[in-house]
Amino acid sequence: MAVRYWLYGVGLKSDFTFPYAASKRPGIAEIRLRKWNDAFHSALPFPPAPTFFQHSHQPDGTTHLRWPGLFEFVIGANGKEIHARQIGRSTLESFHTYLLGQVVSFALLKQRIEQLHATVVTFDGRALALTGDCGRGKSTLAAALLKRGGKLLVDDMLVLKSNGKDLLAMPGPPRLKLLPDSAKRVGMSSRNALQMNPLVEKKIFPICKAEADPVPLHGMYVLAAPHPRTTRTTLRRCSPAEACAQVIAAAYNLDMELPGRAARQFQWAASIANGVEVSMLRYRRELSKLDEVAATVEQSFLRG
Repeated sequence: MAVRYWLYGVGLKSDFTFPYAASKRPGIAEIRLRKWNDAFHSALPFPPAPTFFQHSHQPDGTTHLRWPGLFEFVIGANGKEIHARQIGRSTLESFHTYLLGQVVSFALLKQRIEQLHATVVTFDGRALALTGDCGRGKSTLAAALLKRGGKLLVDDMLVLKSNGKDLLAMPGPPRLKLLPDSAKRVGMSSRNALQMNPLVEKKIFPICKAEADPVPLHGMYVLAAPHPRTTRTTLRRCSPAEACAQVIAAAYNLDMELPGRAARQFQWAASIANGVEVSMLRYRRELSKLDEVAATVEQSFLRG
């Protein structure tokens, strides 16, 4: 029996059972998650390239995604249906994480809903999005902010919706993906952590202090590339043009093959840059400095 969940502001009616509460809450989009049908998908063509991630847009408008040896998915042409299966030794938690992240992202793009690659923490009913390239430490800094009393809203994929006054940041699954040494630094026990997949060190940490409702986005801090001479934490507000460019750079999904996406993405980025203060955050990338950096970020955000 299918169960409906509400994540990223999206209604997900699923044949798969997730460790989250069922919900009838209205969604900004609806997606049906179905178990794989071998008879329907057995003849799908796919490039034989031995890469970690493969994707192919089919002539009928569907999109085929595969992580060889782990799992694969087919997304319907209108983005309202996903067929999924495990094909290797991946853990169930890993399968769920990719399905509810990268795969749902492709479906949302087909429904013209953009997303940011961001981890979001809230303080006093205001949301702060941390963005930046992979490996910049978004989740680690977020974990340090949780230690200071913040609440997690979402990790990795941020969906925004305007209510006419604010840009509302939508909550996602209450979990953080962290490297073990980062988790240890912020006092998170690995006892309940889950393995992502055999190829990465990161683990999935369930989070108890998490927001369940949308929160107005009041700031976006872009984690700048580390520099060996950086000795202190600095924040610099971006110009409107730079802010727009940083939002585009922070897009969660980089697939530009969908018709009309480039124009939609520019308009989406401009609306965020015009409505939210975007700043460049630069700090020393040492775990020993993490508490100090988190304190500076929290104080700067609450003063803003």
